[in-house]
Amino acid sequence: MAAMPPATREQELEQLKQYARKMSKSSKEEAIAFLQRAGIMDARGNVKKAYRA
Repeated sequence: MAAMPPATREQELEQLKQYARKMSKSSKEEAIAFLQRAGIMDARGNVKKAYRA
């Protein structure tokens, strides 16, 4: 099976725009879950020290 060619800049930009639209329609719970998966929030929903102002 051949590898897919890399996405063009326009394709990558469109993918980012689609993701941004999806995220802007997400619920508070989905946003918190994303931040926890990214390691920005802990399991209790508190922002980790490294990201506090």
